[in-house]
Amino acid sequence: MSDSTSIEILSPTATSLCNQMVQKFETIVAPLNAGKRGFRDKMSELTSALKNTTWSLQSEVDAAVEDLKDQVEALVPEANLSALEDLKRFIDNCELFSDQNPVSALIGSVLGIFDKIDGILDDLGVDVPEMGLGFLADAINKILNGALFPGGEALRDLFALLDIIINCLSDPLLCGNTIYIPEIDEFTDTLNGLMSYDTGYNLDDTYNFSYDVIFGEVGMTQSEIDKFEVALEGVETAKSDALGAVEDSKNAVKAAMKIGELF
Repeated sequence: MSDSTSIEILSPTATSLCNQMVQKFETIVAPLNAGKRGFRDKMSELTSALKNTTWSLQSEVDAAVEDLKDQVEALVPEANLSALEDLKRFIDNCELFSDQNPVSALIGSVLGIFDKIDGILDDLGVDVPEMGLGFLADAINKILNGALFPGGEALRDLFALLDIIINCLSDPLLCGNTIYIPEIDEFTDTLNGLMSYDTGYNLDDTYNFSYDVIFGEVGMTQSEIDKFEVALEGVETAKSDALGAVEDSKNAVKAAMKIGELF
């Protein structure tokens, strides 16, 4: 825990560690800066779509979300004995699968599920445009929260790491009270710029993405916001459920292999 004591003359080890943090900050900022244009393009696309949407009835949005859920459930493999027997039958009787590990064969069978989900959303969006909006917003959320950056971190985790670096550089017991002031000031401005809607991403103080600025810019009513959020939640839930079902099936195959049942 820090106190008011300041270390103005750093040891070689401390200097090396502080310089390492400076370099780490710059390394993290590079992909975040590179991703801004793609993010802003998607946000412009969503903003334009929100401005030009003819909104459905809430009941129509609710029905479309249920339809999506039902169609996704029909796509994903089941984690039961019948599904395992189906998988074994294909491995035993089709040369295409005969040399595959059962888990690999299962993964291969589900790779196209998410493309099919996207197709379902395209179809639903024809009559219920909110589903298309949810699809687009989900893609934006994946940019921000998916593990798309070096090391597999989610973007919001990288923002939190930038904050940690600034705090450590600012700690008088670590990098001194004044030595790294230029870097601290520059890094603080960089982080604030990356978080803001005008110059970077639209993140709140906890590095979560917020649509509030977009809602205000478009002039959406609360009813329209509610429909948008229901559709987005429906899309996210459907994809999350699909991932969970696939994982359950993988675990069922692994368990069957472990005890020598079927495989």
